[in-house]
Amino acid sequence: MPDSIQSPCPLCNLPCIAYLEDYGKWMHFSCRCCRELKVSKMVISKLRAESNDVREQLSQQARALRGGEYLHIAATDWGSLQPRGQSAWTAEVRTRPV
Repeated sequence: MPDSIQSPCPLCNLPCIAYLEDYGKWMHFSCRCCRELKVSKMVISKLRAESNDVREQLSQQARALRGGEYLHIAATDWGSLQPRGQSAWTAEVRTRPV
């Protein structure tokens, strides 16, 4: 992987190691609390602005993953007009390629 940087986890805010991927469009976090997640740079600030409850639910989901899995958090396809009650991001479990 490319050079790592120190960055706060977007879910639990603990210091962790992050790697820029895909020409800086994504950040791959390795957190001692939330384990492994890959987050679009477009939604990192939106995640950090979410309530503690929302971020804790995502953190719990990430901690429950099995080896080789990570939480992938991306911008939605809905564009700038968000349906009422919908977030600007989606989270799904993905498996690292072998």
